[in-house]
Amino acid sequence: SMFGTLYCTFNTSGAQGYVSVLVMSGVQLMALLWYLVTFLPGGAQGMKVLTSAIMAILKPLIVSCSKCCASIAMKVFGRAF
Repeated sequence: SMFGTLYCTFNTSGAQGYVSVLVMSGVQLMALLWYLVTFLPGGAQGMKVLTSAIMAILKPLIVSCSKCCASIAMKVFGRAF
């Protein structure tokens, strides 16, 4: 997948090159996920436990950031927003 991305980067141009690089980058992300699922202890179940633990850690941060953004939006745009 990395060689495909490099090939598309250096050998295609214009909009077609841009789209092909985006597609190959998606393939790289899928390969990374496959690697994580197959080499993580527990496989897919281990990945589920890992993502739930990460989300439990990040959830308070996401909630507080969204409240802050909402507060700023209310101050900038008023009650109509």
